[in-house]
Amino acid sequence: MVAVRRRDGGRFDANPTKVAAINGFYDFRAEDGEVSKEVERFLAHVVEGPASSALDLIDASGRPPALGSDERHALASFIAFQMVRTPERRAEMMLAESVAAFLDGRQLTDDLMAEYLETVHLGFKPSTREARAAALWVGYQLYHLDPGTSEMTMRIMYDTATTLTPTLSAMHWSLAVDRKERLITADQPVLVWKRPSPRDAYLGVGIQTADEIRVPLDPGKQLVLRHRSRPEAIRLSSDDVAACNLDIATRCHAFVVASPKQSTIVDAVRLRARGPAVRFDVGFRYERDDRGQLVKTEDEILHTWLSRL
Repeated sequence: MVAVRRRDGGRFDANPTKVAAINGFYDFRAEDGEVSKEVERFLAHVVEGPASSALDLIDASGRPPALGSDERHALASFIAFQMVRTPERRAEMMLAESVAAFLDGRQLTDDLMAEYLETVHLGFKPSTREARAAALWVGYQLYHLDPGTSEMTMRIMYDTATTLTPTLSAMHWSLAVDRKERLITADQPVLVWKRPSPRDAYLGVGIQTADEIRVPLDPGKQLVLRHRSRPEAIRLSSDDVAACNLDIATRCHAFVVASPKQSTIVDAVRLRARGPAVRFDVGFRYERDDRGQLVKTEDEILHTWLSRL
């Protein structure tokens, strides 16, 4: 396989079994003090094993598994865990810990938060309001909650995935096929996609608001989940493939991946130095009075979302 890094645009050969593997990524300290491999065993036997059988069924039938089938549930669970088990998701959950390391014993202030956002998190100078919002969000975690741990992130990963699974399973599934096998993938393999909108400046995209959830299976096909009914089998045009590849490259965390036969496609990929990042905002809450008019209250609302590039 070949891959292209977001950090420097460098291209490198990748082993398919190791390209996205991070040693000890799911390890945590058990109560007896020993390093636990429990999560890794769970993912291998409970999530990935049944999903592999479901993927074999897709290869044999050319269609997604039927609604209500064991294979559908297994694959929905696999997709859910693929969404939450990534390094990007881990970094989001451990953001407060990253800020604490940056502070190195200093008291958190809006100015220091702005410096962190500019030099570490965003790569550009944030607005005064965003720096304040981020300081409020991080400060609450640092000074009112227990610091993040690997075990905590594993529990959040499990709870989130099991909550997402029924919703994903109930969506309308299609198998989109490119007979020329030009689809690429990335270290953020599940793409939650929505048509670009001015609201992207202050809103992220979630399962309920997405137009499509795309899951590349191999260079020739991908699953597409929607809230509206579509045919079970879809043929991708050249324009469709180009759009899908651009979306997956834009959304990747650290690198995109392709088969060796797709070298020319990978060579054309241009990745920005930084990918999507958690953004922050804060503002007064409004409520309707007895006449139905919006009235500003004294309460503030903190808002976070994952940016779209």
